[in-house]
Amino acid sequence: MQLIQESIDNVEMNENVTSQEEFDSEFDELILKISSVKDDLNLPDDLNLDQILDQINFKNPVTAMQDHVNRIINDMNKIKYIQFCKKEYAFYSALIESSNTEPIRPFTAKQQTEFYSNVHAHQTSAEFRMNCLTLFEDSRFTDDHVHICFNVSNQIRKYVLQSNVERLPVVQRHISNRSVTNESHARVRYIGSYCIAKILHKNKQKKKNNMYKLDSDSISKYNDSLKLVNLLESLKVEEQYIQSITKEPESLIDIACKQYGQRLLTNISDELYHFFLELTRRTLELLIDENLNKYGSEMFEKIKEKILSNNTLFKSFANTIEHSVKDKQLEHGVTKQVYNLIIELFLMVMVNQFRKDLLESFNIKKKMAHRKQVRVSETGIHDKKNYKKR
Repeated sequence: MQLIQESIDNVEMNENVTSQEEFDSEFDELILKISSVKDDLNLPDDLNLDQILDQINFKNPVTAMQDHVNRIINDMNKIKYIQFCKKEYAFYSALIESSNTEPIRPFTAKQQTEFYSNVHAHQTSAEFRMNCLTLFEDSRFTDDHVHICFNVSNQIRKYVLQSNVERLPVVQRHISNRSVTNESHARVRYIGSYCIAKILHKNKQKKKNNMYKLDSDSISKYNDSLKLVNLLESLKVEEQYIQSITKEPESLIDIACKQYGQRLLTNISDELYHFFLELTRRTLELLIDENLNKYGSEMFEKIKEKILSNNTLFKSFANTIEHSVKDKQLEHGVTKQVYNLIIELFLMVMVNQFRKDLLESFNIKKKMAHRKQVRVSETGIHDKKNYKKR
């Protein structure tokens, strides 16, 4: 019996050793694969690794997780971080090349689907997790560390895609170029008036909510909203007055048609209306297919950044405000604050319309095919019912 037991123990021990050896072999292979990135691989000069971390960093952390992420980023080993980024850059560059072997031709829809499928497989793989562990090997590994790795990887993926934007199928995603026509002037004036009214209403509520509070934060919010309300109120004009002096009465059509009996919709001066016309032209120059391919989900922020950096546009707005506001002791900071609020809200309206136009250009044929399929299905059901009755 003892010999039999020793024999069994030897077999089990041999199986464990074999299993362990196989595991060690797989582990060594994985480590070798992870360590195979060339040390002489140079990242592009315009790939700003510090900016990537700055985008991930929470500016005003309000949760324990956000605070922990910020502390991890601050304590990160820069050399290991660069190595991690090199691995991700090498992977996405190779993936782009393998996804489309014919650079002169744009990516097909099937190739795009396969690309993102491979991205998902990579970011959920053991290799990627080992890269994360290598990056943070000096600290206790948590989900917050994975969060950082995942977002760094995504930023590098976006960079690689932007670098290959000419290979994306712009032609297949084309919508007609748009410009400000005479027929759209009334709509531009209506949207401009809407922006003024919306921001004014929001700040009136903010002013009302903090009016009777005595803490310093509430008093500061009340004073800020009061300044904004006073400026925005001065931009409104009476309906009968603007109808009597305007040089472009056709631009008032949309506002007049949407008025109810109480006549509460906001009207703006011709000067402010001309500012919104110019803002619309500048926005339409940026709301194009190429920028959608280039910026993707960051398109709104990128366009807002470009518009806000346009000093000529801001000076036009500031001059308009000076002519509209009776109080010449106008604070520059208040004008800039109102301008920023208007730009953000106006762009939200424009980007939303761009999205609708884009979806419509994609889905017209699909909708028609779907309707045809529904009709065929209904006919089939009807035939089955008749067959059962027989």
